[in-house]
Amino acid sequence: MTTAQRNKLLTILHLHRVTHGQDVSDLVALFTPSENRSITAEEVTAAVEKVTRIGHDMICHRSRDRRYSDARHLMCGMIHRYCEKMTKTELGRYIRRDRTTALHSLRQFDWLSEKDVAFRAKVEEVEKILAGN
Repeated sequence: MTTAQRNKLLTILHLHRVTHGQDVSDLVALFTPSENRSITAEEVTAAVEKVTRIGHDMICHRSRDRRYSDARHLMCGMIHRYCEKMTKTELGRYIRRDRTTALHSLRQFDWLSEKDVAFRAKVEEVEKILAGN
């Protein structure tokens, strides 16, 4: 979820609370990033490795096999989501590619998250693992 999407959702939840008088603080907490502790790219990578059962070397391998490319898109998208200070150039270096490939991977992450149910399930699994950290 992008920052803009998160802000829009928080606005909707706030309006719901005002309109219906219901307490939505527990829902707001789910979508508000914790400022106390940032999650590192290595923690995201470990979570992706656990969910996909593919090691970092194979995720970053030049293979175009769907299993590896989807794992790479998952890793890039989750790192971009949780490590907001990492630039696309740094992300590209992390996956042993350039910034344009990292940008393509982020676009693929968004598209797959929207269209592919199995991919979305992996995203949710990674989020659960990272929430437990």
